[in-house]
Amino acid sequence: MVVDGQERHIGTFEDEREAAEAYDRVVKMMRGADALLNFPGDARLTPITPEALKAERRDERKGSASSRHRGVTWPARDGRWGARIFTRGVQHTLGLYEDEEVAALAYDRAARHFMGAARR
Repeated sequence: MVVDGQERHIGTFEDEREAAEAYDRVVKMMRGADALLNFPGDARLTPITPEALKAERRDERKGSASSRHRGVTWPARDGRWGARIFTRGVQHTLGLYEDEEVAALAYDRAARHFMGAARR
């Protein structure tokens, strides 16, 4: 989303509706009554800041120590997704990421590096 001429990333979502609902909540906070909404009559979509939305989504994922993506885990101690890969008996830590999908992309890049493009 673009706010005051700057692009703001509010997250990666499972489906289009979830993304549109998140957009509505953030734009309600940013623009108030002037907001152009996807779902104008949906009262359950309460205003929220982008930072609070990210924190809310992290809290929803807590308790889930794994990801649907290979090489991605939820380290509850700091609230970010971890990416790592094992190759030839050695663990390579790839980093911590705010987004599960970004961590998965880091794993994919490392897998191509260590295992070659043909390996999936």
